[in-house]
Amino acid sequence: MFPTTAHPRAALVTALAVLATGCAASAAPRTDGTARPVAPTAEVRSLVLPFDTYELSHQESFEVAEARDLLIRACMRKRGHDWQVIDYPAHVDDLKNRRRYGVIEKAVAGKFGYHANAEVLSAGTEITELRKKRDESLGSAGIRAAYDEKNGCGYRANDHLERDGALADYDRFNRLSSDLLKKTKKHPEAVEALNRWETCMRRRGFDYRTPDEAVSDARWWSRASAPASDEEIATASADVRCKQRARLVGVLFRVESALQRQAVADDRAYFSRLAEAKARHLEHARQVIARH
Repeated sequence: MFPTTAHPRAALVTALAVLATGCAASAAPRTDGTARPVAPTAEVRSLVLPFDTYELSHQESFEVAEARDLLIRACMRKRGHDWQVIDYPAHVDDLKNRRRYGVIEKAVAGKFGYHANAEVLSAGTEITELRKKRDESLGSAGIRAAYDEKNGCGYRANDHLERDGALADYDRFNRLSSDLLKKTKKHPEAVEALNRWETCMRRRGFDYRTPDEAVSDARWWSRASAPASDEEIATASADVRCKQRARLVGVLFRVESALQRQAVADDRAYFSRLAEAKARHLEHARQVIARH
């Protein structure tokens, strides 16, 4: 999904619309204010994991967001406040695993280094800015009407969309997703590929044991809002080249896919509940949209 707002009220967005965990880093984008999305590679488009079917796609998360906006608007009007319904994109690619294995695209590394987050890569920054401006226009009374934790219109909207079994335990899902990614990196095939990556990086003059260590280098995070330095871009670009030479992404994807398929097979009842909750959540959202 795309990030909602830049403050704690982002928690109001349904838990079904969370991304699978596992990105190498979560950071503010380093841009010059003119960032444009970078077209995904064929490899990125192919990274569809078994768990993905149990989450909302990016497009589906926009449907839920639109329905939620419509419900909040109706509630806010009754309380004497305006609420803007954002014009969400009619189509957006579902690339939730684009950063799951770190930076893997030459164009992204060359433009942003390690600081290209989901918003920048998807042009989701526009949605975030619209939501921020909407909040700023509400005033203190409007903020309370929308976001009060006991009776806010946002919570009422969530309750409506999540009724009748449309809410599931996605905390468990995210923990499992994260745990399986960690397990993936310890698999013998992955360890071998990671060793190839390390050797490749050392030949290029970089002293990192893993891609996670490279992206976590404190030098990249000392000035989070500044454009990526030449050194960061050079490191990220070498990182991508070595991932390609080591065939690392393909190995990680293959191993993790197998682990996720096994997890689904091991607990079909739980994943069936997730699938049903997702379907009901979408049904409720589409009913709201159809009425307006």
